[in-house]
Amino acid sequence: MNDITFITVSCNPEKLRSLLEHVRRSGLFKEVLAVADAYNPSAEKTYAVAKELADRAWCWPVIGVAESVLEPLSAQVKTEWTLRLDDDERMGSNLPALLTRALSLPFVRVFGFPRYNLWPDPTHYIASHPWFPDDQLRLYRRHGVSYSGAVNSVIPTSSPSLIDSGIFHYKALWWTFKQRVQQAKRYHELGATRWNDYALLPEKYKNYGSDLLVRECPEGVL
Repeated sequence: MNDITFITVSCNPEKLRSLLEHVRRSGLFKEVLAVADAYNPSAEKTYAVAKELADRAWCWPVIGVAESVLEPLSAQVKTEWTLRLDDDERMGSNLPALLTRALSLPFVRVFGFPRYNLWPDPTHYIASHPWFPDDQLRLYRRHGVSYSGAVNSVIPTSSPSLIDSGIFHYKALWWTFKQRVQQAKRYHELGATRWNDYALLPEKYKNYGSDLLVRECPEGVL
C-alpha cells in the first residue's frame, strides 16, 4: 500500500458514497479522510456516509467552496503524500502503474493531472478551450502546496510534474443545464470566470457542433 492519504469534501451523500466506494476498490491509499459540508441541507446524510466509508470523517462548515476547508483537512494527514478528488471526479486506470515510480522521484513535490471534462458520454472528453487543457494539482507531498481558498486553486511550493493519468470529471454529464448555469453564477461571484463558458455546455454549441472538439479518452476509469 502506498504512503498516500485520500481526501475529499462533499455535500451530496449519493455522490460521496460512489466516490468513496471507487477509492476503496482501488486499494491505493493508507487512509481515507472525508468532510461533509455542515451548511448543506444534506449534511447529516453526507456525514453518515463519510463515517461509514472513510477512516476519519468530519462535518465542517464549508464557506463558498470546498477549497475553504482544505488547509485544516490537510493538517489531519499523517502520510507523506495526499491525493484529492471532488465527488464528481474519478481516477484513471493508468494511475496504479505510475504511482510507485512517481512517488520515488526525490525532487518532485507536486503532481498535476490532466482533467478530462467528459462529454457527450463517459468515454469522450472536450478538447476545446476553456475546458482543455485543464490540469489540476491533486497529488502532493506534505507541505508541497499551500491553499488560497479559491476554486480549484492550490499553490505549489515547487515546480509540479504532470503525471500520465487523467482525472475523469463528470459534472457536464451529471448536471442539467439549469444546474450548470446556477453553478456558473456562483463561481463567477467567487472569481472563477471560466465557468461562464462552461455553464453553456452543450446549449452554446447545439447548432455549432464543429466548434466543439471532442476526443476519446486515452484510458478508462480505474
